Amino acid sequence: MSDGAQFATWFVVTVGLLAVAATFGRIARQRAAPRALHLVFVGLTAASLAWTIKEAYELGALYDLASAGWITPVHLAIAKVATGFLVFPIVAGVMAWRDGRKRRMHAFLAWCAMVLIVLAAITGSIMILLAEPKG
Repeated sequence: MSDGAQFATWFVVTVGLLAVAATFGRIARQRAAPRALHLVFVGLTAASLAWTIKEAYELGALYDLASAGWITPVHLAIAKVATGFLVFPIVAGVMAWRDGRKRRMHAFLAWCAMVLIVLAAITGSIMILLAEPKG
């Protein structure tokens, strides 16, 4: 399978896992039982995201990313912020588990993280489309 196909596959898997994690998180607001499933899918999503990032680096090695222009530093900045920002919903999730009054903060931070990840995905796609292939 090509590097592009591997990246696309893992990207789709990650988005699917993220959707399932978010769904169980929303359901867990009303019932406690789905919380464990929410945690399982958050863990699977994190692992899948890590692998997707690895695949993105391998795909990026095939392109002259500097040739994409301004979008490359923008994408890299957003991607780094998005990755680092994941700490906040994780900490807020632990706090929400201990104190149910923190659920709204956790949900807000989780949605902010998802928005940053979507922005990273969009800018990364634009970057690859604008970049010249190496070789």
